[in-house]
Amino acid sequence: MPSGPLNFDIVIVGNGVVGLACAFALAERRSDLSVVVIGPKSRPGAASVAAGAMLGCYGEVTTHGLSTELGRERFALQLRAKTLWPGWLDSLGERGHTLSLVRGTFVLVNALSGDIEDENFSTILRQLAADGVHHQQVDKCDVPGLRSTTDARAFRAVYVPDEDAINAVEYIGALERILTQTPGVVLLDDVATALRVGDDGSVSGVRIGAGIEINSERVLLAAGVGCQTLIEQCAPLAGRLPKIFAGVGSSIIAGQPPERISHVLRTPNRSFACGLHVVPRGERIYIGATNTVSDAQETSPRLVDIQFLLDCVIPQISEPLHASAMFSTATGCRPVASDGFPLIGDTSVEGLFIATGTFRDGIQLSPLLAQHMADLLVGGHGLLDDVFHPVRQPLWTLTIDEAVDLCARHYLSVFYENGCRLPTVGWEELLLDLMKNEVREMYKEYGDERLPPIDFIHLLRARKKSGTSAQLL
Repeated sequence: MPSGPLNFDIVIVGNGVVGLACAFALAERRSDLSVVVIGPKSRPGAASVAAGAMLGCYGEVTTHGLSTELGRERFALQLRAKTLWPGWLDSLGERGHTLSLVRGTFVLVNALSGDIEDENFSTILRQLAADGVHHQQVDKCDVPGLRSTTDARAFRAVYVPDEDAINAVEYIGALERILTQTPGVVLLDDVATALRVGDDGSVSGVRIGAGIEINSERVLLAAGVGCQTLIEQCAPLAGRLPKIFAGVGSSIIAGQPPERISHVLRTPNRSFACGLHVVPRGERIYIGATNTVSDAQETSPRLVDIQFLLDCVIPQISEPLHASAMFSTATGCRPVASDGFPLIGDTSVEGLFIATGTFRDGIQLSPLLAQHMADLLVGGHGLLDDVFHPVRQPLWTLTIDEAVDLCARHYLSVFYENGCRLPTVGWEELLLDLMKNEVREMYKEYGDERLPPIDFIHLLRARKKSGTSAQLL
């Protein structure tokens, strides 16, 4: 804590990847500014520390995601961020921190899935071709380290050499060390408990633990899920932004199998999540990731999530992996807005800015968000338009028929991914019908309105069982 009055040109609330990246971009742009980044050093429940940190865009493509204008806008953000990563990594290297880079991604379709995976894989191939991105469909036997069991063997694979990954913990550490050595930047190991708004309606700073006040006329909220409490307590903002929920995800760090994995191996998005993925980290591998949208943040993995990851990765990726050591697990809370889209930009409170709601894209988008927010914070117009401006009604795009169909097919993917089998004739159709009826009941409270993303279906089900309203506003 610096001595004297706690006055800063800019306050950044949140010391995850987005907050640190914004501070780095500000320091690169304006060395004369005083900046404080507020957040607990331990980062409990932070999305960044549990992330696989894949920098690609095309492995995340889904048919439904590209079927709406807003979905295509989000994909355009990812593509734009991808072009910034080489220069961003160079900037980190010039400050003495060269990150390890995993080159290339194999996207796989295997036997333990439903038809949603086939559909998304075909869409990935079409988008790669449409955008002129170099890729190559390969035989599963040519995928380094892929040694799945016979019943889970892959039958389609595409290699995208320009879809890379980094180590999220290494990235956070590099940003933290750079900022610690940067004059004018303070990393404050504390928690912001409230926003301070003056009588004129403009932001005047924040309050941290023990009631200490920090003064600033420019505040950036980049605390992921933690932004929601601060927004709710700020009267001018309460109820004017889509609510932010915790997309709880768990991951595993394990030792490399005997036949080493040298590239990212992943499936398309399925089972209400980002697909099974393995990211090599030297002598170890990252295995991820589960996804459950929740009202509450979690900081420790549940046994069922770790069991699910192990039950998936051993048969689908590497059967010999069963003998590898498990070094650690991690749980992070991805910030997901009630409409599934990011919240980026200024607000109706003068001097207050927000960068959150990035869900699974926070690390991948960080160079773009950092440069955009840095420009806004110093009085510029930013790099982006206002498609995902924070002050808005939820941008729900799903119809009830689309939601029912997508949810039922994702449930079926979960069913098959867990190794379940059905009698041969007619039972899959029956199971789909039963699941569709269940999904319609979950969304019943919304009537004929546009609906929240299917990522919320487990939360809606939990609320129904507890007798709580399904409304996410």
